[in-house]
Amino acid sequence: MTQLIASQVPMTQARVANCILLMMFGLGEGASVPGTRHIGLYLLIGVTAGYLFFLWYAGDADARGIARSRVLSAAIVVFPLAAVPLYLLRSRSLAESRRALSAFLGLMTLTPIAYLAGVGLHLTLRQMGA
Repeated sequence: MTQLIASQVPMTQARVANCILLMMFGLGEGASVPGTRHIGLYLLIGVTAGYLFFLWYAGDADARGIARSRVLSAAIVVFPLAAVPLYLLRSRSLAESRRALSAFLGLMTLTPIAYLAGVGLHLTLRQMGA
């Protein structure tokens, strides 16, 4: 039986974006239960998103032949909103940076929309009695 490991599945920008949007949709659906706290769920989503961003960063840097620094690697996990744009600016030409930054900005714009869609699904299902 073939064992699938993370290094065999490259985390492209599209895969990271899809995973993050799906997580945000699920978070919106799951966290909209009234009267409960979901601190653990938010922490889990944050850690998972940081890990996804790191997998993408590692694959992208390796594919481009760029040495990964420990500081930037840690920053990608802990502060992806600042570190990913910094990496995109430093690792690409000006035209490529603009396209990549636009895609990243689009993802950051879609995340709250995915969250609200999850909340909307939860509220709709609750009104239907499901």
